[in-house]
Parts: sequence; structure tokens; C-alpha cells
Amino acid sequence: MLKLLPYLLFIHIAESVTMQRLAPLIDLEIGGSVQLDCELRGNEIRWYKLVELDKPQLIRGDEYNRYKLSANNRTLTIEDPRKNSDEGDYSCSTSSTNTQSFRVRGKPEFATFKAADHIKDMDSFNVIQDDDLHLVCEVLLRAAFKDDEINFAWYRKFPNGDEEMLTNLNITNGEDSSVSYVSRKSIISLEDLKFTDRAQYICEASNGQIKANSTVNVRVKDKLAALWPFLGIVAEVVILCSVICIYEKRRGKAEFEEAVGKSVLKSPAHSK
Repeated sequence: MLKLLPYLLFIHIAESVTMQRLAPLIDLEIGGSVQLDCELRGNEIRWYKLVELDKPQLIRGDEYNRYKLSANNRTLTIEDPRKNSDEGDYSCSTSSTNTQSFRVRGKPEFATFKAADHIKDMDSFNVIQDDDLHLVCEVLLRAAFKDDEINFAWYRKFPNGDEEMLTNLNITNGEDSSVSYVSRKSIISLEDLKFTDRAQYICEASNGQIKANSTVNVRVKDKLAALWPFLGIVAEVVILCSVICIYEKRRGKAEFEEAVGKSVLKSPAHSK
């Protein structure tokens, strides 16, 4: 029993100094400033920002005149927060190695809407009736935040103002990654489009409680829409040709009658 005592003491001490807390998500885009309050007990509170994986950076306060420490370093205030430079993971710690973490995130950053099998980004699409359209909603994450969970939801708003959530359509998710960014995608497949599918399609992306949306207009055209101008031109040509033929026919008849009249006047019977 005595041999087990050091191990029991070690376990007890380890449990007393490690405090795993769920990092609250702080919206960086709320405007004004972002305030983080350290709830740990103890003195010598220090704040860190995780710049790279396993490389925390000590925050000394008054850094760039925007990071403010107050209340005995228990409160960190980020003045005029900026998405590119201030988004990240923060933590406060005490001399007893207790830590409390915070996740400061901006709203999801959208790329422009795309259609599958098309390279060009667009904010509206014109689709022929009965064709298919695959809309790609893409959110970009910096590589440091590649583990963040992004949830997607789709809505559409009709010209009359009605709005509905899309749950009965084919929706798939995908991911691409590069050195600096991770792309999360939600793809909605619209098949055999009808005139009733003409609407604003809204993709909503959420990072925890932080939400943002992107909108694209989808217009559905008649499958014969490209034919109508051609038929109109043909009709105009036919009408013009008919008018010319009628005019020429009438003019020829008038000239014939005039020629006949002149020949009658010159005949010997009329000359006596």
C-alpha cells in the first residue's frame, strides 16, 4: 500500500492543476471592442494569443495601442478588432498553471457563388427551363482554423416575398485545402428547373453562434426563349416579302392596264 502512495499523490496533484474548459466563442464582428474576462483564481495572470500551433505569444498590453489589460490583468480588451490580425485563440493563465481559453472568430468569409463545372464566379445565374444547376457555396478558413466546424443551411426567397428552408433537395458537402486556406463547401443540386424555382437562393454558414449568409439570384428562362427572336426576324422577312410581292403585283397590273389603254387609243378604229 505504501508503494502506491506516490502514484496516488501524483494523480491527485495532476487533477488539481489542470482545468480543461470549453472555450467560449467570441464574435469578433460585434463592433466597438472585444472583451475577454479571465475567471481564474490566483495572481500573476498572463494572457496569450495562439499565433501558430504550439507557439503562444505573450500579450503585454497596449500592444499597437489596441490590446488593453485592466482589473489586475483579469480583463483583456481588444480595441477596434480586425479580422485578419485579431482572430484567433486566446488564453489566460495563472502561476498555478491553470488556464482558461477563448476562441475569437469573425463571421464566416464567403467566396463568390459558383456553379459546378463552371470556373467563373457569379452573383446571378440565368438557367434554361428543364436544365440542372448545382450551386456551390464556399467558406474560406485560414489554415490555422482548419478544425473549426462550419454548418450550412439553405433558404430561398421568392419574388412575392415568401421564404422557405430547403431540406428536400440534394445537398452535399466538400472540402479543399491549400497551404494558407481551407475551403468548406456546400453544394445544392437543382434539377429540371421550372419557372417556380426562380428565386433568391441564400446560403447561411455558421461557426457556433456566429452566422453569415450569401445570396445568389437564379432566373429561369423559357427553353424557346432563344428561338423567339429568330422567329420574329423570320416573320418580319415574310411580311416584308409579302408586301413587296403585293406591291409589285399591283404595280404590274396597273402598268399592264395602262399599256392596254394606250394601245386601244392608237388602234385604226379609233383613229378615223
